[in-house]
Amino acid sequence: MDRVVPFWRRPAFLTFLRFVHDRNPFYLLSALCMFVGFRVILGALNSAPGDWKTLLGLIVTLNVYEVVMIALALFLIVRRGLRRDGWILLGIEALFLVDLTNLNAELFTAMPKLGAVVNALLFALAMGKILVVVRVLGLRLPVGTTAYIAAQLAFLLGLPGIFRLMRSSTGAAISPLQIYGMWWMVALLIIGGAILVRRARPSRPSPMAALPWRLYVLLPLISLLVHLCGENRVYWVHFHPANIAPILLALTLAMNQSRLRWYPMVLPASLGLVLMSVMISIVPDVYQHDLQRIALGTIISPLRIMLLGSAGMTAFLAIVHYSLIASGASAACLMLAALGSDPIDMYFHAMRLLRVLAANLKRLVPETGTQWGVVAIAGAFLLLGIGAIVSLKAPPPRQIEEPEPTS
Repeated sequence: MDRVVPFWRRPAFLTFLRFVHDRNPFYLLSALCMFVGFRVILGALNSAPGDWKTLLGLIVTLNVYEVVMIALALFLIVRRGLRRDGWILLGIEALFLVDLTNLNAELFTAMPKLGAVVNALLFALAMGKILVVVRVLGLRLPVGTTAYIAAQLAFLLGLPGIFRLMRSSTGAAISPLQIYGMWWMVALLIIGGAILVRRARPSRPSPMAALPWRLYVLLPLISLLVHLCGENRVYWVHFHPANIAPILLALTLAMNQSRLRWYPMVLPASLGLVLMSVMISIVPDVYQHDLQRIALGTIISPLRIMLLGSAGMTAFLAIVHYSLIASGASAACLMLAALGSDPIDMYFHAMRLLRVLAANLKRLVPETGTQWGVVAIAGAFLLLGIGAIVSLKAPPPRQIEEPEPTS
């Protein structure tokens, strides 16, 4: 008779125990339960959007949960040397830190004044959490990096308030042009990060050195882009690919501000990103009315704005890479921006300009013998000057030493 093996000694169960020991999935399951619980409660609040007490209670609960996760992560890293588990905990906490549950926006929608105060407190608390993690782990954040992290969190937490102010100032729904302007603000934030953010050089290498860069520089930026994409759905505004164009331009500058600029393919890749940003800024005719405004007698459109931005970017590339191609691209962008606000307008203005130039060129062609003589004399002086420049630039001939006569 075969002996019955207990289930805790069977290979399948032992494999499961080994998986739990090696992977420890309970942290992720805990975060998933917390997220699902919040979303279920927020879904139940649809019938009572003004229930700010429940929202405030959820925010307090989430912050207590984050503090416990940070304390456990730092204990595991510093005292037990379990860096992988600490990374998992701090990564999950960073997701909640950048408003994964969208609680801050919900509270601001329910009670704008209370939401503004709570978001200010949450901003201070978030910066405190980040500084505690960095200090306990023995890391260092440069001043510029700290300022950029603070700017990103302030922008992220203040995004619902910005849209609320837009609605109250105009007394109407959020327009596509306003959302397009917000994408430009995010692009300027990325450009500021490219200038300010610098990786600290510790006296001794640390296995946790990449943590501030990944969790507190890149993750808030990704969350900000996701939240901004969601605003189109919240305010029932059509999403235009032109919204992404400022981000491409900002990434081009960031790439050329980093060490990547020394790679040979960076200049072609940068020019490709600039070209892509211009191409996706061409708005279809049916949406042009929503994204165009008249200011100082000039039509402002995403394409014209992007051409001006691309002119500045390609001028920057020309200086950094000593590129004549980038210089020509900058001049071409400026010329196209001056011609019009959309491709059809540019075409008609270009044709009119060519007709004017052709008419003026006909006047420059000599018609009489005297005029041709004047042109010949002027050409003689011009060629004489060019010859003088060539002579002055030429190296002097070598002097051949003659041998001395022998007696």
